[in-house]
Amino acid sequence: VCNNWSPSYFGQVTDIPANQGLIALTCMVAGLTVARMLQIVLFKKIQPAKVLPYSLILTATGFALLTAAPGFIRAAAGMAVIGMGLSSTYPGRFSEPATLHCRERHSA
Repeated sequence: VCNNWSPSYFGQVTDIPANQGLIALTCMVAGLTVARMLQIVLFKKIQPAKVLPYSLILTATGFALLTAAPGFIRAAAGMAVIGMGLSSTYPGRFSEPATLHCRERHSA
């Protein structure tokens, strides 16, 4: 639902028109962008592997808000929260904790 299909999803599942669906998709991209800028500072202080669980919780919260709220404002807010949550998972953020785990496991 977090790609170019978002306006179709909103049009078929909710009463949100396609033009507002595009705005909601833009909110997701804006949330992703703002969160990535904050992560520049955050990852200097905290290891990326410790941020990942919170990012996934944030993503789940955004999806919950999106599915529980058929109105445009809540859908746009849910999409922004989804973008913020997904920001630390792509590109390659899933691989960093796995790589770190493998190094620790095989170095002993």
